[in-house]
Amino acid sequence: MKTFEKYWFLSSFAILFVSGLAFLYLRDFAPRPEDAFSVISSPWQTWMLKLHVLIAPVFIFWTGWISITHTVTKLKRRAKRGKGTGLINIGLLFVAIMSGYVVQVITNELGLIITSNIHLYVSSICFLFVLVHQVVSKKKSKEK
Repeated sequence: MKTFEKYWFLSSFAILFVSGLAFLYLRDFAPRPEDAFSVISSPWQTWMLKLHVLIAPVFIFWTGWISITHTVTKLKRRAKRGKGTGLINIGLLFVAIMSGYVVQVITNELGLIITSNIHLYVSSICFLFVLVHQVVSKKKSKEK
């Protein structure tokens, strides 16, 4: 993978992950305002959600780009290094992206809770697996 691809993929993923965690914190854990009629706990909650939704297409673009330039190339060459964590990442990314889209359009309250929890947990695991993939791939390349 080229340096600029890795940079843009990991940068957009980091911004996406941090904005998602910030939104979660502000929505569920931040101190509630004294205004009983307020639906948000902080003015930053709206901005974190907007940042999260706006950076998502950038991340999805780089995910697709890397799928072509990195993933497909590695699979065609039958590369062994990082294959396990890479394949897990593909599945996790698919679920995270699809649940992110569903969260935006679902109207059923129970469905929204279930889908947003799937999005939260799978995305968090995915972020960790991307980091693990980086470490595993680097270690194995240093061994050779």
